[in-house]
Amino acid sequence: QSAWVQDDAITVKVKMKEVDVIHHNDEGDVICMSNYSTDVTEIMPEVEVPPPSISAELLDMLTTGTNSDMTINVNFDEAQPAHFAVHSTILSMRSEVFRAALSAGMSESVTRSINVSDVPPLIFKAILHFLYTDDLEVVATVLAEQEAEPTGHLRRFEALLAAAHRYQVLRLLRWSEHQLCQFLKAETVCSLLSLAHLYEGACLKERCIDYMCCHFEQVVIQPDFASLSPELLVQLNKHLAGVVSEGIVKKRKRQEWWSAQSTQLCNE
Repeated sequence: QSAWVQDDAITVKVKMKEVDVIHHNDEGDVICMSNYSTDVTEIMPEVEVPPPSISAELLDMLTTGTNSDMTINVNFDEAQPAHFAVHSTILSMRSEVFRAALSAGMSESVTRSINVSDVPPLIFKAILHFLYTDDLEVVATVLAEQEAEPTGHLRRFEALLAAAHRYQVLRLLRWSEHQLCQFLKAETVCSLLSLAHLYEGACLKERCIDYMCCHFEQVVIQPDFASLSPELLVQLNKHLAGVVSEGIVKKRKRQEWWSAQSTQLCNE
């Protein structure tokens, strides 16, 4: 009695292999050559490679405080105080300011705590999330956690620019500049120009001056225009007179060259 026969039914196991056809004649018959190899290469199943997860894992370490070795206490004006359990190695690697604060001899390296009083808790949380993930979408998600007043979004990006400058997080600084460029108008451009000058936002500063030159009649009557520093007024007057710095000239020439190359390629 066979194990393959049960209840008057026979079970047949068939193993099939796929091979390439060598040649067909005019009638459609398969012609196999005498020296044709019968070796068949097994087709391996497709392996699904999972996406990278290190950013999510590092963020989880921050939010849960797993293996943290120090604490950051944020107390800003009347805002609810916030406390973050962080990892000194990550902070030191991502910010030269934290690296200096946590070096040997500094009080923070001994107490294993840092007190922050000039950055809003939400903005500092966004800074930490960026340091752990290097993901700007994560920053945008954090900033959207709390509802903002009509001018709240502008104020948040201004605070983020200042914080990114303080902790020398260059990529976040440039992103903050980019976001602030969306708020350029006659009523805000003077304050944004002063902010960009103070926190070394070169790109935002250039955009502000260009905007002021194009809308000078609307800008000059704004109350904030009178509070511009003499240095900024000199730079503005140079632009109005057509005198720009060598760096800006080179940058604009590069932009014109790339624009010309793109136009040429489109026409070919």
